[in-house]
Amino acid sequence: MTDDIPTPPKDKRPKFSRSDLIPWVYGMILLFVFIALFQLYISIQQVISLWFSTEFIPLVQSLFFIAVIATGLYIIFFRKRAE
Repeated sequence: MTDDIPTPPKDKRPKFSRSDLIPWVYGMILLFVFIALFQLYISIQQVISLWFSTEFIPLVQSLFFIAVIATGLYIIFFRKRAE
């Protein structure tokens, strides 16, 4: 009669592996890259204001902005074609 006693279900969680951490590590690295890019962007703005006279700053900044936009679009479309 003791055979009729049900056994409690065992917890079937998968074991923790290092491969579970890889997306988190990539995410942290990507966050650091974005912070560094933002700081570089601000530094370039300061360099432009130091190297060029006041009357040419808007022109140089607009050329820099166009270069940033063109680079971003190139990366987006290049990545799209690679997939």
